Amino acid sequence: MDRAGRAKEQFLKGLAHLEKREFKKAERFLSRSLTLAPKSPSVLNNLAISQLEPKKFYDAGISARRLLEFDPRNIDACFMLATCEKELKNYDKAVEIYDTIVAIDPSLAKAHCNRGHILNLMERYHEAIASLDRAITIEPLFAEAHFNRGNSLRELDRYEDALASYEKVLTIKPDDLEAIFFRANMLLDLRRVDDALASYNRLLAEMPNNADAHLNRGITALLAGDFVELEQMFEIALADRFAPVDCTIQQRLGE
Repeated sequence: MDRAGRAKEQFLKGLAHLEKREFKKAERFLSRSLTLAPKSPSVLNNLAISQLEPKKFYDAGISARRLLEFDPRNIDACFMLATCEKELKNYDKAVEIYDTIVAIDPSLAKAHCNRGHILNLMERYHEAIASLDRAITIEPLFAEAHFNRGNSLRELDRYEDALASYEKVLTIKPDDLEAIFFRANMLLDLRRVDDALASYNRLLAEMPNNADAHLNRGITALLAGDFVELEQMFEIALADRFAPVDCTIQQRLGE
């Protein structure tokens, strides 16, 4: 069998393992194929996928960059590389890659949304909102974009606007637990006690072990004058069988 034939054989074996989500075996066969066919976009693309899925972000980034050397406008490779840079906390690089993606295709709502999410991580909230607004303009029912927009607005202390964004998420995905949680938090910050209690109750019906929700519900009970409920929720939140309480939530208890 010639070199091209051996490369194809290893490639097909790698694909078979990739379809079975056997990523370590897939990477091994695809790496062998790449040795035999170092300029194959298909091999590089699938090798990057086999590395990205098990969170080998450094290796996946190398494969995606090599693919982009041969095909600079490969959108899938750009998305993979941006994901790797984000997970490696190279946020500036990730934003640059999303800039490249939207320059190639400005209609990709996902690229605008992901760019906005990373800008949130960089605490560049106004820029994040601009990106997320573009995503929503392109795809008005894009729940993730509305959620990330709510996060931006929350960090800017624009609680009414953040609440509206989280409520929009829930019109699209009524059972989105993260949106239910942050909606409840906004209601708490706005001192809409009865609505906040109802939201925390809804969340705890689905996630009874959510320590932050128990504690925040206790804070809401305090605002309602129910000190017994506050003590009960605080004890539940701190119980060993639940997750440790986030320090930011503990700080809020003292506000």
